[in-house]
Amino acid sequence: MPSVTELEKMEEISGGGRLRKLCSSAFNVLYCAYVISATGDRLWMFSIAIFLQELGGMRLVAINQLANSIVQVALSSYVGSWLDSHNRKKGVLTMLFFNNIFIAISAVLLGICLSSDMTNSIYAVCLFLSIITNTIAQVASDGEKIAFTKDWVVVVDKASKETALARRNATMKTIDQLASVIAPLVSGIIIEKNSARTACYLFVVWNLSSWIIERILLVYVYNRVPQLAVRKLPKDLKDEWSSHELLETRSGMQESESTQMNDDRTTTLTMEPRPSDITVARSNRIKIYWKQPAFMAGLGLAFLYMTILGNDGICVGFGKSQGLSEVWLGGFRSLGALFGIIGAIVFPLMTNRIGLRKSGFVGLTWQHFSLYLCLASIWLPGSPFDPRGYAKHTGLKAWWQQLEDAISMSSAVSNPFDSRNLTETVVNGTANWDEWSANEHSTISIAALFAGIVLARFGLWIADLSITQIQQETIEEHERNTVFGVQFAANRFFFLLKDILVILLPDPKTFGILIIASFAFVTFGFICYLIYLLKFKRSQRISRVGVREFRSTTKQNGSFEPLQT
Repeated sequence: MPSVTELEKMEEISGGGRLRKLCSSAFNVLYCAYVISATGDRLWMFSIAIFLQELGGMRLVAINQLANSIVQVALSSYVGSWLDSHNRKKGVLTMLFFNNIFIAISAVLLGICLSSDMTNSIYAVCLFLSIITNTIAQVASDGEKIAFTKDWVVVVDKASKETALARRNATMKTIDQLASVIAPLVSGIIIEKNSARTACYLFVVWNLSSWIIERILLVYVYNRVPQLAVRKLPKDLKDEWSSHELLETRSGMQESESTQMNDDRTTTLTMEPRPSDITVARSNRIKIYWKQPAFMAGLGLAFLYMTILGNDGICVGFGKSQGLSEVWLGGFRSLGALFGIIGAIVFPLMTNRIGLRKSGFVGLTWQHFSLYLCLASIWLPGSPFDPRGYAKHTGLKAWWQQLEDAISMSSAVSNPFDSRNLTETVVNGTANWDEWSANEHSTISIAALFAGIVLARFGLWIADLSITQIQQETIEEHERNTVFGVQFAANRFFFLLKDILVILLPDPKTFGILIIASFAFVTFGFICYLIYLLKFKRSQRISRVGVREFRSTTKQNGSFEPLQT
């Protein structure tokens, strides 16, 4: 593998052409690896819900989702810290191993369950272990995604000298969105054409095969881009590492004077930390996240996850209760994904035109105003919103019983908007769009709701990509995975909070309250981003004043004299 110094000399001789060619090739391979990773994750995410539904209905699906959310909140920050504490190759290959192998184990166990008697003790053990191994796989999947989309893409982009990070991020997001559209269709065909048990074993083969292929591709990228083998640490941390644990590179010694002044806080190092260092990092993960310049922007992004106004099962269940057919619900979901992809495509063009931070502002503004349609749908014709009627009809005792059923994961509440929970609501209807009705029930409200959700996806993905890139560009390299691990945990926390609110208010008559709460949290996220922008503008003004004073002093003295310390 060529060294960093050799690559720099190569760039000087060839004008950077060969280096750019190497990194371009590495990016293409990285994209291929991410296509395989994202497709495999989406295939399994959809398939396991089908398998668990067949085994135990929505109760098992809810248990699996709740287990995933709780464990992801608890462990995502640790995974990010662990990735920062190990070299990139070891980190991503470990995440890849746990993701693919544990999905394969989970699929084998589900295959056994599908062929076993439900009264058999083996069935219960296999089902329990399947959910546990799937939860571990999902945490590893988060770690893999952090490495792919938050760290490796930044390093390879810097190595290529092309400064095309916005386009790279948009490509990764588009890959993920396309996988979310295509993978469920492929998974459905596989399950429909085969028995569920056979499909489980096919997914075992897929994950074992994709593990080998992804490993080969990632090792190729790692070897082609030697910058992946090094990290930049603040100089004040350099002395904390013993000499046999560090290898300081000299590639940065020939940088220009201006580059040295900008980067004088960091030195390029490869590292293998001591156990004590890992413990310290673990106890300070939240503090590290909190001190980031882009903390308020990241917090704003986390707030956006506390919403039922997304392309998930909650809105699908509510739409079904209001008379929309599966075809229309699927169409709205695909349209939302399409608007997200369009947002990802527009993002790099927008950043080139108006800048990164203004793009985030535009995205959040678009999302905010789109969600006014959802807010208005609460009072439009056909809306089931009637919290007083729900309280009068249900009563505190009945509501408490529903809550107990939710905690025990009874099937009646795991899918809050199925027909058993509905009171005077349209179910199993067919929408007539010529008359805007379904079984003599107006569909104006539900149409406005889904229109707002679909339109908001465009702004959401622009905002998501903007905030992600702001974090990528401002986080110290040695803390990047730690910070994004905490970010993932914060996102999952608000996602879990949303599920809890749905369990507390599980009737279409109270769905308007959930819409209002979601709109409020999106507004909080917007406010957090505005606070970040104000702080950023203030720091820019202070920086410009300092530069002007420095130039004025230098001009008066006639020469530059370094500060004495």
